[in-house]
Amino acid sequence: MSIARPIIRYSTSSSSRRYCRVLNHTNNIYNNSNNNVISSIKSLITPIRHYSTASTLDETSKPQAKQLLQSLLDVVSSQQSTLNKTESDRLAQYIKDLKLNDSLCEFHLGTFFAQGIGMDKADADKALFWYKRAADHDLAEGQYALGIAYLSGSALTVFKPVFPSLNAAAQAKKGANNNKSTTIIGEGWISNDDAADFDYFKWLQQERQRVRELKESGSIYRQEQLELARKKEGLRWLTLSAIQGYWHAQLTLGLVLLQGKYGMEQNEKKALYWLDKASKERVDLEAMHQVGLYYYAKLDNGIQSGELNPRHKAARDLQEKAFDNINVASNRGLAEATYWLASFFLGVVNKQPVQSVGFQLLLRAAEQGSAKAATMLALLHHNGEHPDKFRRFIKLGVAGGDPVALLCMGEVYFSGQEGYQINYKKALYYFSESAALGNSDAALNQGVMYYNGYGTDIDYETSFYCYQNSYQYNPKNIAAITNLYMMHSEGIGAPKSPELANFYETLRIKLEQEQATSDGKGSEPKPIWWFPGNCWIKTSSSQDGDS
Repeated sequence: MSIARPIIRYSTSSSSRRYCRVLNHTNNIYNNSNNNVISSIKSLITPIRHYSTASTLDETSKPQAKQLLQSLLDVVSSQQSTLNKTESDRLAQYIKDLKLNDSLCEFHLGTFFAQGIGMDKADADKALFWYKRAADHDLAEGQYALGIAYLSGSALTVFKPVFPSLNAAAQAKKGANNNKSTTIIGEGWISNDDAADFDYFKWLQQERQRVRELKESGSIYRQEQLELARKKEGLRWLTLSAIQGYWHAQLTLGLVLLQGKYGMEQNEKKALYWLDKASKERVDLEAMHQVGLYYYAKLDNGIQSGELNPRHKAARDLQEKAFDNINVASNRGLAEATYWLASFFLGVVNKQPVQSVGFQLLLRAAEQGSAKAATMLALLHHNGEHPDKFRRFIKLGVAGGDPVALLCMGEVYFSGQEGYQINYKKALYYFSESAALGNSDAALNQGVMYYNGYGTDIDYETSFYCYQNSYQYNPKNIAAITNLYMMHSEGIGAPKSPELANFYETLRIKLEQEQATSDGKGSEPKPIWWFPGNCWIKTSSSQDGDS
């Protein structure tokens, strides 16, 4: 079936310009960073779990912690050929830990059950049970894990994957037994044939009635009280872990107090105390960086609101505190801090010496391992006179797993740019990898590939799911919204639905009007006072943008 109507594809011809605009607004992005407490505390869209049963499981039915951990480690050891060197070293450390106290084994069991290591699937209740056991035995790591689980609403997302190679192998095996691509995120809103008869308005009326009944019965209030109690319990465990000197807990607690999260009153004095403890405990560079960002946000917000005069001492003091902390973290090797400084100085428009410092810092950040910095350097050389530099930096960005780098790699394989030969299969692969990391534009391109049969068979249903993912990642992605409108309007890849088509068409018109209104406004250039009088940024004279 050939569809005459074109499907919009995102192109990196706009990616470079958009990425540079994002770079110029980095200070605004980081001002909003106080909405996130720490990377391990994620805002979940799943319902809050009820943990009361998890912590009261029958302990007599549980095998000894060491015995159970040994059996799970045996399963991992049988797949050791799949592990990389870092993971093999980690496995060896787990085996050594078996000889230590039970509480450490209980903590490890919590992580294994949370990540489904050595078993068919993860088990949140058992993960919480073992974290609770470790916490009750005064293990600081267990107290931290339990606190984060209560605060975030899930024991499954406390730590990053311990053995990601095993996860990748499992996904590959699952994909081999499944006709659908494993890169499609979620089931979508339409997942079976019965959905074709779905009555949206009837469902909406039922949902409104259900909410009214919940309010009248007081269930919503009781649920809110239970959630508040759970968060308070999480903060209690987090504080106990911090008191024991666990620096992850100190860093997290400092950020919670700094931002007034989870029902705690904002307390700058206590927050800076815990962040200072974290930085001294492990010379934690991330803590220094976060303190610097906090002072910067306080400075910027004060100036924007008119409460601070940039030429007065109060503003200068905040500026010193902000840049001193971030600069120390940068000089000691924290790539994220260096990238932030680079973004800041590159954003000072029409000041060539300042932007030169920013470019040198961008090079330093890439050398320190920042995938975002490497990607930015690649984009600065995109369609330029030195395609070899683009290829060098984009490979670093891809190796670091940067979603924008993966998107750009897919684009160059799709279009045959920068010395790459057109290869639709590779383009689809990189679009899919970027989409799996939450990149809306990559999910859009992924859908276009399935829709048109580039590098794969034509699959309208999978294309529809990709567009849904693109919209969910970015509800203001006009191209994804346009494609969803067309597919619902014509019944391609999804049941025909005039109601949903009208929803997307109305949304598209609204967003285009907002975009037309905002075009040309942009952000105000940073005034010269943002640039410190003495350039305390240490940049090596051997670093050259043409190197």
